[in-house]
Amino acid sequence: MPPRTPFAWFRRAGRRRAPLPDWPSLAAFGPRPEGGVVVGGAVRDALLGRPFQDVDWLVDDPERAAHDVAARLGGRPFALDAERGHWRLVADGRVVDLIRLDRSLDEDLARRDFTIDAMALTSEGPVDPLDGRADLTKRRLVRAGPTSLGDDVLRGL
Repeated sequence: MPPRTPFAWFRRAGRRRAPLPDWPSLAAFGPRPEGGVVVGGAVRDALLGRPFQDVDWLVDDPERAAHDVAARLGGRPFALDAERGHWRLVADGRVVDLIRLDRSLDEDLARRDFTIDAMALTSEGPVDPLDGRADLTKRRLVRAGPTSLGDDVLRGL
């Protein structure tokens, strides 16, 4: 059996598609930092019913949020890029990234790599400006924008 790749489910596009479950609650992602918005791959994986070990939160003050979450989860927060406002906490086998939201949520999501990673959950509910859930349902991998893959040189790795 060949090794499973992160996007192996796209190759099974001809198989019968089960409908995606309802949007998960914020509680599914662990302790929520004050005002935090969960984004990206964890939202995608939750919709697919997959376990996730990496949760990305957009927050106003990443350092304070990292220390707040660390107090509830354990572990030690550290700055990945303090200048840009990116903090990380590793606890209980889970990686929690806390990133400064320095633009509108829709602008942040539009800068992500693929539409299926450009979804978010807020305290008011889901935000899906690029219709990533529909692409996930149809097993389509669509770039979030024309420069989305070139904006971050590490994305291709």
